[in-house]
Amino acid sequence: MKLVTSRENPGFKQLRAVGQGKERGLALLDGIHLCEAWSQRDWPVMLCAFVEDAAPRADVAALIEAARQAGAELLALSHTLMGQVSQLDSPAPIVYVVQPPPSDLASLAGRDAIALDGVQDPGNVGTMLRTAAAAGVQVAIAGPGTAGFWSPKVLRAGMGAQMALDCVEVDDLGAALDALGLPVIGTVVRGATSLYDFDLRRPRAWVFGNEGRGLSLRIDARLDERCTIPHSGAIESLNVGAAAAVCLFEMQRQRR
Repeated sequence: MKLVTSRENPGFKQLRAVGQGKERGLALLDGIHLCEAWSQRDWPVMLCAFVEDAAPRADVAALIEAARQAGAELLALSHTLMGQVSQLDSPAPIVYVVQPPPSDLASLAGRDAIALDGVQDPGNVGTMLRTAAAAGVQVAIAGPGTAGFWSPKVLRAGMGAQMALDCVEVDDLGAALDALGLPVIGTVVRGATSLYDFDLRRPRAWVFGNEGRGLSLRIDARLDERCTIPHSGAIESLNVGAAAAVCLFEMQRQRR
């Protein structure tokens, strides 16, 4: 274990860079909840940083030990330095630097999935991941223009859902949908079959589009099924996160 007191320490600089999204392929897990969700999967940890005087706490000590066993470098920080790493309103007592696990789309074929087509708001993306995990969906795919699944804001909104899903970020969403080998269903504002008239008992790939423009033309053309969520008409459409929740939990309801 190293005690870090300087901003010039290489480990501290790496923590800052990962938290700012400057280290491609790495993610900062900020706080007890995210670190616990990661450690429960027994995945490797590259770096574990914690506030020095928080180390005796039972929950922090357990995560430090889990990180040590997972091969992490251990860094003890002052409160001041942790405040420059953690992005929570009250700086976390512990953070992990991790490398998100790779996922092979071919191995995920046939499993329920959500695919996000240019969903830009990190809060919406994290909420949709959390909803998907709660509804029993197993796979999440981010197409171009979608907020990164492992970015700090999406991680916070997802509350650990990334560790419950196989998360894949792709450059070609259409090809990814083909690889899943499932009927592809998307939501549209009007002119489609009611969600409640579909038989959703078999696996589907659900596609949700950009908050403003909806689905891209290419992905809309790839849909096998289109559904509309009936509503009062007092507003034009639902928030994309709310729409995902309605659809995924209707699927879960039918399967029960």
